[in-house]
Amino acid sequence: MGKKMFLAIIFCTVFTMFAGLSRAADPYVLGFITDFTGAGKTVYGPEGEGFRVYMDVVNGRGGIEGHPVKVIYEDDKTDAARAQSVATKLILEDRVLAIVGLGFSFTHKPIYRLATEHGLPVVCGYGCVAPVYDAIKQDCRNIFSGGMIYGAEYSTATWVALLLGAKVWPKGTTFGSISYAVPGGRMLSAGTAKLGVERNGWKLVYHEDMPPEAVDLSPWAMKAANANPEVIFMTVSEDTFVPFLAALEKYGYKGATYITEISTRGFLKAVDGLVKPKDNIYMNGFIELGPPLGDTPVPGHEEIAKAMRKFGHKFEWTSRHTNGWLYGRILEEALRKAGWPCDRSTLLKALEKTNIETEGLRAGPYRFSPTDHRGPEYGKLYRWDPNKRVMKTAVDWVTWSARDILKLGN
Repeated sequence: MGKKMFLAIIFCTVFTMFAGLSRAADPYVLGFITDFTGAGKTVYGPEGEGFRVYMDVVNGRGGIEGHPVKVIYEDDKTDAARAQSVATKLILEDRVLAIVGLGFSFTHKPIYRLATEHGLPVVCGYGCVAPVYDAIKQDCRNIFSGGMIYGAEYSTATWVALLLGAKVWPKGTTFGSISYAVPGGRMLSAGTAKLGVERNGWKLVYHEDMPPEAVDLSPWAMKAANANPEVIFMTVSEDTFVPFLAALEKYGYKGATYITEISTRGFLKAVDGLVKPKDNIYMNGFIELGPPLGDTPVPGHEEIAKAMRKFGHKFEWTSRHTNGWLYGRILEEALRKAGWPCDRSTLLKALEKTNIETEGLRAGPYRFSPTDHRGPEYGKLYRWDPNKRVMKTAVDWVTWSARDILKLGN
């Protein structure tokens, strides 16, 4: 063998080896959009942080078959125009495989439109306004829901409130419904008001929505207290619930309050601030609570806490961290199924095969299909125990599907 041929072989071998190492280090690139610093930061910031911590764990294990997961985080500051702008950047410039998260409902639709145009999967977090339970028929083939659905026909939060509430409050109960004055919030409160009367036989005495940026909540609390319902349904963040509960007490309200899955810190702060701890505070949830808010340890919570300690966190632990952690599990599984190299179409098909257990963090698995990008629903009702200062189970897990609910009609 001549010297030149030998050197050529050596060069090709070394080049191939380094090229292979370079390819092995190439990352899967995802985008995460939510509100980290704006009006919705306490709702959505912890969700993004939970996702980030999970991906730190994945990368700490060596990534996925040697490929790290790179996540580009964008802060939409609860601004629809900004959300559309950063989505455009992620899709066209960063060439992400998928977008995860999203914030308040009114920021969603431009992102859905862009995703559909470019064949990009979107895995919505806490809220989703697309009818993903019937993805083909409703033409939302690129959209998946890991959290609640805010839909004109069907809303997870509305139906869980009704299904669980009917087991506590009989027909004829007077009730009020309040949320944020944004599309998703209005849908929730209006749906609860309408279906509470039609399905549960309750009597509506108060229905109003408030701006998410409202600071002085007295006008709404005073009207709600004056209406004096036996129970008020509230779908708001801790930033609103904490002062609203205190304001209700100030105006003499003595009925029950029923809220949707808020954080540990906010709930404890609200109850500790009351003149007299009340045992008629209820909360429904979509994940299992553990200490310090719940009374039963949850497998998997310690893993999240350990990861937060190791990789750092800005927000104190909330149930939203667990939500973000679970969305991370969904994406990890999908990327593993998609393999390498991975494109948007391959990842979308992999997401449609999602079937993961959740280590007790929710009542059952995430299970998607080509036609159903949501899967089975779960909900549980808790009641505050003022003596033990924990949430106790009032109604254990119920499970249902959107298709079952829709058969009932509206």
